[in-house]
Amino acid sequence: MNIKTHVKDGIIHVKKDDLIDHPTYDFKVNAIQPTSSKKVRLKTKVVSLKDAHKRMGHTGVQQIENSIKHNHYEESIDLIKEPNEFWCETCKVSKATRRNHYTGSMNEYSIDNEPGSSWCMDIFGPVSNSNSDTKRYMFIMVDNNTRYCMTSTHFNKNAETILAQIKKNIQYVETQFDRKVRKINSDQGTEFTNDQIAKYFVSKGIHHIFSTTQDHAANGRAERYIRTIVTDATTLLKHSNLRIKFWEYAVTSATNVRNCLENKTTGQLPLKAISSQPVKVRFMSFLPFGEQGIIWNHNHNKLKPSGFNAIVLCKDANSYGYKFFVPSIKKLSLPIITQFQTTQWIQY
Repeated sequence: MNIKTHVKDGIIHVKKDDLIDHPTYDFKVNAIQPTSSKKVRLKTKVVSLKDAHKRMGHTGVQQIENSIKHNHYEESIDLIKEPNEFWCETCKVSKATRRNHYTGSMNEYSIDNEPGSSWCMDIFGPVSNSNSDTKRYMFIMVDNNTRYCMTSTHFNKNAETILAQIKKNIQYVETQFDRKVRKINSDQGTEFTNDQIAKYFVSKGIHHIFSTTQDHAANGRAERYIRTIVTDATTLLKHSNLRIKFWEYAVTSATNVRNCLENKTTGQLPLKAISSQPVKVRFMSFLPFGEQGIIWNHNHNKLKPSGFNAIVLCKDANSYGYKFFVPSIKKLSLPIITQFQTTQWIQY
């Protein structure tokens, strides 16, 4: 006896009574699959690119064109493109992204400036795990032309502190290098956008240029030099096993060294490039940060050693000597004349 079946919406339906009256062991019931009908191409549809873009959920126009071109749909689509470049305002607003910075634009810009005339500045900090007696911020200025770098460390980054350091740096550049500062780039941090700095720049005739909110790379040179100096200082502290309280001296040492190394872009030493007068740089005048040395004890008596075991820190900006840390008395020594001037006061 045959089982009556009927197909609806591709599903085979069987009466329940027929299955109960006739046990399954009397005969085999095979799975029945409907035969597939031959693919029939429907009538050609004429669709504009704008309509297709809307139908496909505002997806990429190129993807839509390729899907139609390669006949992935049942219908034959005749796509009509716009005479001008396709524009969807909804997509432009909803899918807007930050525009990338033009790579190398700062290098091209810096070539047009004289040494010492265009600078970029930024602030690093606060330094973590530092005590109240440790400076927490580093202020940096970099010459866009020569890559000469100026750094300083501070306990805070308020407007008065930063303005005082900017005045000091500009005066140093104008006096020591005989250069005129005309432009300074910075981000829009509150330490740079206050009225005090604005009035000072106006009085000096300096053009203050801010990087846009979405284009941090416009001030990227200062940020890269911050990373360079900070990693150099971290390496020096790691090598010397000195605590973080000495990071300001490591920063000074790293800055002095970088200014006396050839820059791969300019092919010159930044210190020589920025100075309007010839500068002599002696390699042996640099002492290795964190190394052990012996300094002269000016207050010794005849029954005590005449020297101190000390640790080399950095050059002193106000003398021709170096700063040392004396572990036995836990104090910084007065600037000591280095091996460059005389060999009898320090040994390694």
